[in-house]
Amino acid sequence: MSALCAKVSAAVLVAVIAVGVVVIFQADDLGAKLLKWKLKEKVLGDGLSESAAGVGNVLKKVGSALSFGKPSADLHGLRISELSTTEAKLIFQVKVTNPNPIVIPLTDVVYKVVINDREFVKGSIPDAGTLGMHDSKIVDIGVHVVFKDVTDTFSDLKPGSVVRYLMSATFLVDLPVIGRIEIPIDHDGDFPIPAIPDVDLDELDWVDLSFTETKAVAYVKLENLNAFTMNIKSFDYRLYLTDDLISEGKMEKPIGVEEKGVTRLTIPFTFRPKDLGRAVWDIVSGAESGYRLEGTVSVESRFGAIKLPFRKGGSTIFKKFKASLD
Repeated sequence: MSALCAKVSAAVLVAVIAVGVVVIFQADDLGAKLLKWKLKEKVLGDGLSESAAGVGNVLKKVGSALSFGKPSADLHGLRISELSTTEAKLIFQVKVTNPNPIVIPLTDVVYKVVINDREFVKGSIPDAGTLGMHDSKIVDIGVHVVFKDVTDTFSDLKPGSVVRYLMSATFLVDLPVIGRIEIPIDHDGDFPIPAIPDVDLDELDWVDLSFTETKAVAYVKLENLNAFTMNIKSFDYRLYLTDDLISEGKMEKPIGVEEKGVTRLTIPFTFRPKDLGRAVWDIVSGAESGYRLEGTVSVESRFGAIKLPFRKGGSTIFKKFKASLD
């Protein structure tokens, strides 16, 4: 009888190891970390209860070693890789963690961006790779936003606005035995629709007036039309009188401008009227002139760096302070 019991016990042990597919996932919470092996002690009868108990102990150790947990997803970072007056590219960096002792495939990632309770952008990333054993990886979800589409869709949003959004993503993961499960993640934030600042020539003062060389100062008003603070890093400009370029340059003095705020720039420059013709000389002598001011303002903001091109024209009368004719 003892030989029979030994044989049966050995068979049971082999069966326990082989029946690894007989697992039950405790679904009280999909995130609960446990896949348990189940064994009914009475299958072999009362005479084998001791053997079944021994096998049960082995089973507990195997089950502990092979316990499974639900992978998790957390936002690791967000950056705006491209930002201009026409578009932005948002990069959501999601950290996906696999707590299990096996490699798990990420089959798909589906996502959408909601603005004002309306779905605006949606997409998917097929075959997002694999998760190593007890490992994690960063998955980038790139969302391209065209500002014209935003302003055409939402009448209350325009250049200068800061847009609130909700990004929802679902990671689809295949687990052994359990099958496909979903790992959701939500993130709310904002992005800007940058507005070009209003750059205007307030005044031109001639410091030293000469036909061969004239020294002047341009007083420029810059108004921030955005609903966020911007820090001016550089101001590249070209100043034209009629159609003649009389000055170009770059200012690199940092200047902070609050949202909807105004600052003034002082730009000294020198040019030679004799190289530009009689019309320019008439202008510097007091005649009303048309002008064009254009260039690029490079700014930093809480959203990152932005280059804002500008172009403004008008007319002005120049003031003279020190007149000396050669």
